[in-house]
Amino acid sequence: MMFKLSSSQLHLTLDKMQLDSIENGGLSGDPLESKSNAIIKFLAKLTNYNFPIIGAGGISSYDAAIRKLDAGASLLQIYSSLVYNGPFFPSRLSDSIRHRRKSWV
Repeated sequence: MMFKLSSSQLHLTLDKMQLDSIENGGLSGDPLESKSNAIIKFLAKLTNYNFPIIGAGGISSYDAAIRKLDAGASLLQIYSSLVYNGPFFPSRLSDSIRHRRKSWV
């Protein structure tokens, strides 16, 4: 199944202040959280919550992870938070959201 997103369905722009804050290497981490959550929520509703969605972008804390899951993500991808929070962040995060398990079987 393929989905096409049009600009009329989902507005995916960043304002000038967000663009000015981008450092060399691109945009990652916290600046992506709200846009990422909006896309996840859109896709989850579009698919009637029947497909796994990987939530990525701005997961730097337990609260950010919960917001991704609440938006409709079933899996979480972390990268920048691993760099900034250290190698034990994934296990601490996993322990803190363990109660949120959902089966896709």
